Amino acid sequence: MYNRWLVPGFLLGICLRGDAFFGPALSFFAVSYVLFRLRLAGGGDGKIAALLAGYLGVDAGLKAVGAGMLTGIVCSLYYYRQEKGFYIRLDLLAAWFWQMIHLRKITECGSLSVKNRENTIPLAACMAVGTYLYLFVSFVL
Repeated sequence: MYNRWLVPGFLLGICLRGDAFFGPALSFFAVSYVLFRLRLAGGGDGKIAALLAGYLGVDAGLKAVGAGMLTGIVCSLYYYRQEKGFYIRLDLLAAWFWQMIHLRKITECGSLSVKNRENTIPLAACMAVGTYLYLFVSFVL
């Protein structure tokens, strides 16, 4: 995702929420940066999560991003079930966890890296869908 597309969103969020925008946005960006450094998420995904949290606040932002992550999980499971690669990816993920435990340090995901674009899902789109679902459900209830 191009940064220039996010700048108007951040500027509008700052205008609408003032100083209340910065706390949630920076906290979500910090967590997303760690995920980005581990190659578990893309850089744009973290910026989208920070933008959502800045607009909605920490509590609602956490629920909206969580709903987006759940949407991403469902999309991933569907994708890997169709591709018959689900168990292979689970084995790779388990190997990565064991490697971190044995080395006693956090390493990047290697073959689970987001550099391999053919095996990734559009997490920003999933977060958008999850946010819409969260807002719809909270509006109805």
